Amino acid sequence: ASPETEIERLGGEEVLFVGTGALRYRPLVEDRLGPRARFLEGRRNFPDAGRVAARGAERLRIGASDPIDDLVPLYLRGAEARPAAR
Repeated sequence: ASPETEIERLGGEEVLFVGTGALRYRPLVEDRLGPRARFLEGRRNFPDAGRVAARGAERLRIGASDPIDDLVPLYLRGAEARPAAR
């Protein structure tokens, strides 16, 4: 599916975008989702397991949490993250 199609599937929820695809398609994502699109900046844009765990620990320390069943990663790689041929 094209990035446009995948963005449309996201519905009305706030979404956090990370990684090189997030950087590449940021203008498109922001155009389609507006303030519902969230992005990490700098090195935080490339999370590894340690960074994800540290972020979770930070959120727990301040009393914030997310219902585990509400967290759904969507991984796009290779051809899935490239624009469709026109």
